[in-house]
Amino acid sequence: MLIVAAIMLMAIGFAAVSTVLYINGNTKVASHLDDFDVYFSETYENGVLNNDLIKDKKHIVFEAELSKVGDVYKLEYEVTNASKNYDVDITLNVPNGNEYIKVTNDFDTSVMEARSARVGMLTLELLKGVTEEKSFEFEMTIVVNGVERTVLGADRISKPDYKENTLQGTDPVLKEELIPVTLAEDGEVTYADTSKEWYNYENKEWANAVILVSSPSQTYEVGDVINESDIESYFVWIPKFKYKLFDMGNYTNIAGSSKPADTTKGPIEIEFTLEETEDTDTSCVSPKTAGQSGNCAVGKWMTHPAFQNFGVNGLWVGKFETGYKGATSTSSAENNLRSPASVVIKPNVYSWRYNTVSNCFYTAYNYKRELDSHLIKSTEWGATVYLSHSKYGLSGNVAGNKSSSYRTGYASDGKSTYETELGVKSSTTGNITGIYDMAGGANEYVAAFKEGELGSSGFTSSEITTYSKYFDFYPSDVAKRTWNKRILGDATGEMGPFYRYKGAGSPYDAVDHNSWYQSAGTLPLAGWPWLIRGAEYDSVDASIFSHSSSNGNSFAYNGSRMSLAVK
Repeated sequence: MLIVAAIMLMAIGFAAVSTVLYINGNTKVASHLDDFDVYFSETYENGVLNNDLIKDKKHIVFEAELSKVGDVYKLEYEVTNASKNYDVDITLNVPNGNEYIKVTNDFDTSVMEARSARVGMLTLELLKGVTEEKSFEFEMTIVVNGVERTVLGADRISKPDYKENTLQGTDPVLKEELIPVTLAEDGEVTYADTSKEWYNYENKEWANAVILVSSPSQTYEVGDVINESDIESYFVWIPKFKYKLFDMGNYTNIAGSSKPADTTKGPIEIEFTLEETEDTDTSCVSPKTAGQSGNCAVGKWMTHPAFQNFGVNGLWVGKFETGYKGATSTSSAENNLRSPASVVIKPNVYSWRYNTVSNCFYTAYNYKRELDSHLIKSTEWGATVYLSHSKYGLSGNVAGNKSSSYRTGYASDGKSTYETELGVKSSTTGNITGIYDMAGGANEYVAAFKEGELGSSGFTSSEITTYSKYFDFYPSDVAKRTWNKRILGDATGEMGPFYRYKGAGSPYDAVDHNSWYQSAGTLPLAGWPWLIRGAEYDSVDASIFSHSSSNGNSFAYNGSRMSLAVK
């Protein structure tokens, strides 16, 4: 066992005098510097808040046990400059490591403005094992020197936004009307303080945001509970990631006529990153055309294509199927029209159905243009379910929404609502922070189709050309079982091999299934060129990996979902 004890000191000086004053336990700054107030304000040990490490605001004292090679101890600390009159110059004195311990400290040393806070990260890593217990002590000092200001600092301290190290810079992007929120287990919605932890993908807690109705009952500030009646739509952040290819999806034939013995799969390996994978022997460039594989191969890493077309750090995906505002019954939510003002994305509302895919598209596109709202694409659906089936999500079979009245967020019994113990099993995370209705509920149109055919969608060819970046195109020779025409990352062909059998309890004839949770698995085909996802509430084939086709017309069992590509 290796024990590391450390003391972190903050030495404070003032640039206007010729000597630097150091504050130890009982040293006081001269009275004319009373406003000069810089201190440690928070500490997290390996991601867990522990302010007991802070001693008299100027010292941090901790002990770290590192027992095997590769063990890491992380100390995240926040420094606050509460001064109004002075900015701060910063110098770091970081101790060298040794043959056993690697010491790194990440802290921005640029001038720190008055009334602001800044976060640093001290990391210790064990490089070499020991045969007997050893103890090392070291001291790291942060020297802060006051810099005179000509403008008085603000009354409120500005804190940096919370960032999760796991996300590697792909943290949520907030803009315009998006309000960050946290959700209690009972569904209570609170305006999140973004300087504090409000999401944690390592713990399967995804970031949520809401858009309010045009005339909310009150003005909300950080910490306020937001009335459900003032919320118009919920969205969940899908951070940009690369994933390790597990199947190339090169299937053209049925593998068998009975259900395979085991349909449990995964988890899918992903890593959050802002970087694009390069064309090397250890990574892979995402193919731009359906069916192509580029230099991809099983075991290589590929940036998921959902994030490439928009050049974003992630996507906000509708937490629920798009509902029809004001609908009071199943039938009153069946409306074949384009109406962004009728959008509501909330739990326990009636899913908007009986709409052509073109009406779904234009309603989503014009919902929030400043947030680049659009009908979810097939690749975006794929990114969402791959994240769900990684260690950062449920990594298992998401229960279906069995509401026969197409109520959003309902559970597998068709009665329990989204925040209940049963309801959260229908979430992509297995808790209330995830995305719902991706299995069961209504079939969902996605912006993806067989190139050269528009069916009964209501689109013209010129419209498709105008809005091309908002569609996924499957090649003109795609057919029901040409799974090799998939787009890598769309969660179709990669879910093979495929089998044809009748699902248990199904009133229908045998259908094609992929290998993941008995999911329906066909691609667009002649006459039915549009892809639909998720399957509906009464389908025994419903799963987040289900996919089939439609002609694009209005049907009472087809709904939709939207995404936001916020930069």
